[in-house]
Amino acid sequence: MAKEIVVIRREIVLRVNYLGILVCSATAINRGIEGAIDFLLQKNNKEAKMLRETFIFKIIPILNPDGVSYGNYRCNSVGADLNRRWPNPSKLLHPTIYYTKKLVKMCHQDN
Repeated sequence: MAKEIVVIRREIVLRVNYLGILVCSATAINRGIEGAIDFLLQKNNKEAKMLRETFIFKIIPILNPDGVSYGNYRCNSVGADLNRRWPNPSKLLHPTIYYTKKLVKMCHQDN
């Protein structure tokens, strides 16, 4: 007897944390996202399992890792203010913004 295959279309939850060290609450934001990830990965938690079965989670913890490593909070390693580049990012100069926007568009098209 063949098993019936049921395909469930799952919604995508995209969580982008922040550009860099914006305010003193950045540590709280990091702890919050870390807690959410820890919760979602709990194998024996019924709620976490339901969420994993219902949604596809795509989490981008930080959009400006190279700039933060230089002590910047809005500018990346080439000195570009990523907040100002969001509308039209360069693939070469602002790759994190460029590929995040590409991911958002891809997720939107898939749903």
